[in-house]
Amino acid sequence: MDKVTVLYEGQQIFFGPAETARSYFERLGFECPASQTTPDFLTSMTSPSERRIRQGYENTTPRNSDDFARCWKDSPERQQLLRDIEQYDKAHPLSGADHEKFALSRTIEKSRKQRQKSPYTLSYFKQIKLCMWREVTKLKNDPSVPIVMLTINFFEALIIASIFYNLREATESFFMRGGVLFMMVSNSSEAGELIQEYVLGLVIRMLTIANRCSSTPLVACWKSCLFMRSGQSSRRFGFPSDYLDSTTDIISA
Repeated sequence: MDKVTVLYEGQQIFFGPAETARSYFERLGFECPASQTTPDFLTSMTSPSERRIRQGYENTTPRNSDDFARCWKDSPERQQLLRDIEQYDKAHPLSGADHEKFALSRTIEKSRKQRQKSPYTLSYFKQIKLCMWREVTKLKNDPSVPIVMLTINFFEALIIASIFYNLREATESFFMRGGVLFMMVSNSSEAGELIQEYVLGLVIRMLTIANRCSSTPLVACWKSCLFMRSGQSSRRFGFPSDYLDSTTDIISA
């Protein structure tokens, strides 16, 4: 028998068989539209804008999570649930024969090549075999994505290889050969994706910041003041003389 639990702001407002959940909330005074499924009706109980109140129950239905939780604790469904739990604990104690049978069945099902304390039933190699079978099955069912990726990588490899083709066997080609290794790593592994995302992104940000800072008027004035007189600097960059004088005062201060 399938059971469902409904939580509202961290509080349980129902737990029990799925077929009785709808009737429980309808008894509280809520209405389930004909076009709404039972799961949608249950989730609507946690949204004041979605739940609909039946006519005549406007003053008796719960309004918030505390009201729902109080109605659930006082309901006969919860009392029956507590009795069922108590009966199950008496019939199947944790230290009884059922627990020993369960532990024995787990030991029998577990692979001999697996550790006894391991939570896994299959051995490590059988897990790899199942994972490989799963991936092969996925490729057989939908080979479009791998084919497209292989095609793109093939042409990308040709383009990159043409850039570094026929390098000279001299020390001047060390930098280019390092670029080849970098491109190989960055295009063939997850670590390469991290390199592209973080390292290249960091370099681009640094270059962008340096470019922005160097193009500001104040920094440009500082550069020119190191090599030119104040009049030449103002004519070169088009700054007014009073702006340059104030900038010079800041530098001298």
